[in-house]
Amino acid sequence: MPKKIVILSWMLMAVLVLLALAGCRQQTKPTPAGRPTVPPTPTVGPFPTLTPQPEKGGAFWPQSPCAACHGLEAGGIAGNGTALRGQNLDPAWTWQMLRGDFRFGAELPHPTFTPQMLSDQQIVDIIAWLNGQPATP
Repeated sequence: MPKKIVILSWMLMAVLVLLALAGCRQQTKPTPAGRPTVPPTPTVGPFPTLTPQPEKGGAFWPQSPCAACHGLEAGGIAGNGTALRGQNLDPAWTWQMLRGDFRFGAELPHPTFTPQMLSDQQIVDIIAWLNGQPATP
């Protein structure tokens, strides 16, 4: 009888150790909001090679879905959307974030936009316009 208790005790300890190890796996934590320190891994396809047209981005901005949260002059709306003008946005990272890739730095929840809602060219143009603006309107 004592031999069975010792064997059962060892088996129970082995199970507890395995459960403890399973619970100690490293958890992936999201990077805090802000600019990414490394580029995101593309999950929505490659960043489109397009020529930015900042004047078109500025003309389109007020009617874009972005303006509803970030303001008509892209200066931000308190409690709704951050200021985007003059922030030196990374075009490839921003495009991926808008298409649904939240790998690094995006303030969640942020809506994603299908190409039917916001074309690749419009995104590239808007980013070029935003990056060319002073930080304050």
